[in-house]
Amino acid sequence: MARKSKLTREILISRTRILVKAYIEMIADGAGDTFAIEGLNRIVNRLGWDVNYPGLTNDSVSYYRKYAAAEFSAAAWAAHQRGAGKDELRTEHVEPQSEFTRKVADLVTNGASDDDLIKFMRKFRMVVLTMDEVKRLDKINRSRMTPDRLAEAGIVCFVPDVAMAA
Repeated sequence: MARKSKLTREILISRTRILVKAYIEMIADGAGDTFAIEGLNRIVNRLGWDVNYPGLTNDSVSYYRKYAAAEFSAAAWAAHQRGAGKDELRTEHVEPQSEFTRKVADLVTNGASDDDLIKFMRKFRMVVLTMDEVKRLDKINRSRMTPDRLAEAGIVCFVPDVAMAA
């Protein structure tokens, strides 16, 4: 059974807003973007999990493939069915993580309401892919948000029928 997070959605939104300010200040002070965005990435992930994957916490994201509504590529599902582990499968952000986080920072900076932020967070999506698919996806588009990054890499994902998985 998944552990209940102490971080409510309201707290996650509040901390996202705080970390957006810190991110902007770090950039203004000359910190590199990769360094400055790290903490903001983590809280945006937590908010994304809260909005889209109830019960999935920071401690259990590596077990996303066991989540009832987890999306898989066909190859990843076949590997999962035969018992593949983390050396063969990876939970991947559909939208490049840092680019998605920068969009959140832009929304917050431009005065987005909590409801607007939650609406945007509905775009947060994770999938289970094989390592070969991850390499192909990264080679084609590692850093840009596009309407369908997975399709551009020839990857189609689905939520398996759990009854079939048993």
